[in-house]
Amino acid sequence: MRTKWTVLTAVLALTVFLSGCGKEAASQNAAQLLQERLLSGAAPLAEEAHGLPRTLTLESVHYGSFSAPGAAELCALFKYDAPVHAEGQDRTLGVVYAADDLEAVAGCDFMADDVQISFLPAADGTERILYRGASTNQGITSYTLGLYKISGGAWEPMETGLPAIDEPGAVYLAGEKVLFATPEDRCTAYGWNSESEGFERADPSGGKNIGTGTGAYVFPGGARDASEFFTVQELDLPAAINGMDYSFYGFIGEGVLMVQLYDTLNNAPVQREFGALNILTGEYKTLISVPEGETYSLSCADGRYAVCTRRDEASGDYFLHLFDLSTGQGRNIYTYAPVYKGVEVPGGQMVLQDGCLYFSDAAPGETDTAKGMQLLCYNIGTGALSTVAGNARDPVAVDGRLAWVSGPDDQGNYALTEADGETTPLEERPVYLTAAGGRLYSLRRREPGKLYTIRYLADLETGEPLMETTMSVDQLRGSGLALAWHNYDEEVPALYLPEAGCCVVFSGLDKACNSFQLGEEEIFLLSTHDQGPRKCYRILPK
Repeated sequence: MRTKWTVLTAVLALTVFLSGCGKEAASQNAAQLLQERLLSGAAPLAEEAHGLPRTLTLESVHYGSFSAPGAAELCALFKYDAPVHAEGQDRTLGVVYAADDLEAVAGCDFMADDVQISFLPAADGTERILYRGASTNQGITSYTLGLYKISGGAWEPMETGLPAIDEPGAVYLAGEKVLFATPEDRCTAYGWNSESEGFERADPSGGKNIGTGTGAYVFPGGARDASEFFTVQELDLPAAINGMDYSFYGFIGEGVLMVQLYDTLNNAPVQREFGALNILTGEYKTLISVPEGETYSLSCADGRYAVCTRRDEASGDYFLHLFDLSTGQGRNIYTYAPVYKGVEVPGGQMVLQDGCLYFSDAAPGETDTAKGMQLLCYNIGTGALSTVAGNARDPVAVDGRLAWVSGPDDQGNYALTEADGETTPLEERPVYLTAAGGRLYSLRRREPGKLYTIRYLADLETGEPLMETTMSVDQLRGSGLALAWHNYDEEVPALYLPEAGCCVVFSGLDKACNSFQLGEEEIFLLSTHDQGPRKCYRILPK
């Protein structure tokens, strides 16, 4: 909603200027006046299309030139308030107006439950309008695509150059690209050519988009080869430590990773200890011994402390357990709210900063962990516990500044709040809110209720997608060097570099399930395969 109304506000200002309204009248009536005038122009077109008056709701407005180069025009989309199709599918009305007098130039009626529109530049200075419709009937979703130019007072269909849409795949619009997703989790991108006014399959060798070259990735802003930025060293790490398997956590020192050692009992892992592994020398040091019968879930760690969540089998309570890595000694520092007792494992992000641990828990008496959370601070030195903010969760450190997610409010909205009180509205609750290079990012999903969906990495400031994929991805991590994620299907490794403003692909490495650990001056990559040994790499900036 925030993006839509930002665009609408800009259109309002332009319309008020063109119509010569005074500032006072504009501030009071411009929004309502514009909507009324747009609706008055759209209503006759809707009635003509359906033979009876229809009630419309304004959805969005875009300013551009559609019917002729240099023309000042608006393209508005309206939703019908009730379905008119026998199968109950929704309809959307698109109308192009002259911006100076808001007279309707041309209209087009779309029948679909969900409508996406992209505006594409043409060589003559006008814009073409690309439509994608998705309709679901008896659990099956079908897709339609249409490309239009405004000519002679009508929406004139054009050839797209796109292939036929194969069921049960899915189709999405991403700026000037069309993404075709298949049930096999493969995504193919087609880019708009403004000269030929058609779509062409993205060329992986061109550098702008190597998504089709990696199979499951698409990079709307372009991608480059990682060899431009990094050197890669394959590591020869031990297959086992002290006779036990192990898994990796984050950096706790230069060239030193925290690892978890475990045995396998009845085909299930049994934790034994946490330790420090020097990835250059292979030297290992035990840091934390796990008591027999207990299980710790590592939540966060730095060079001094580690914080784990543990469950007491007798009471069912969940505790936060703090370990001093220099001594290996630990203690319970917090008991989670009873709402979690024996039912739900407490989650959420944590931050270790300036001798304090920041985390969230359900507010006293709260029975719904989807809301009613509070952000807490535990002072490690004094043992004092304090409340930072109510109705808050998911703390994150941005260039040393503490921030968190506030909400939802009574309208279901979320916001990003900083410790100094600055608040930024969010379109939705971020998933894996992560800071990298002084900016904030999260993972999002298009049409999350659908079987085949596209996940994408978003810059929270701009909302723009940086990476898109049909694979399952999570564990978003950030540092001053890069932004990384874990992919669960075998694919070439990829990262996003905030400073360079682009994604990079390690085209020289094999496809694998990839997990990164990020330091401020080094990166560790673990690549695993369904068949074959795992491989480990140390990645350094050039």
